[in-house]
Amino acid sequence: MSILSNYENTLVIQRNTKTGCIPTAIEWMVQYMQVGGIDFATFQEDFDLEARGIEGNGFGSVAAAVSISHPNVQTAHIHFDDADAKLLRIRECIDGQVPCVLAVLQIGQPFHAVPIVEAHSGSIAVLWLDAGSIEGQRREFTDEEIKGWHENDGGGGRDILVWEET
Repeated sequence: MSILSNYENTLVIQRNTKTGCIPTAIEWMVQYMQVGGIDFATFQEDFDLEARGIEGNGFGSVAAAVSISHPNVQTAHIHFDDADAKLLRIRECIDGQVPCVLAVLQIGQPFHAVPIVEAHSGSIAVLWLDAGSIEGQRREFTDEEIKGWHENDGGGGRDILVWEET
């Protein structure tokens, strides 16, 4: 079992529940990594490209916009054809204390981007970024659920976003 150290000390709540999950998940990584000089009062709104009418929110588009404004915030958008390879990379990230974000399938709704905070044998735990406490945000999904999203989603769940040191 691997756990991001002290993740429970980073509480971020998604303000725009319709389009803001990717900027919120990136904000969580930035706060977790204790990057200074960033205004978190408007971070989610500043980088919610869809709500601003710029373009759709995607891992690549939002991460690029954040990096342009904040060059000290770098992430890698990684696509996987194989679900097992994606799960292996997620576990390597958590083992190495590197934050990463996964797109989780919501039944009847679009994907929801969430930071991964724990990797267990056969499951991972994420933060849903919707509640006022870490305990209220934590959700756990089995490897089989993640593989199912990966194989049957039309592509949306095949990517992760990984923190990169600058």
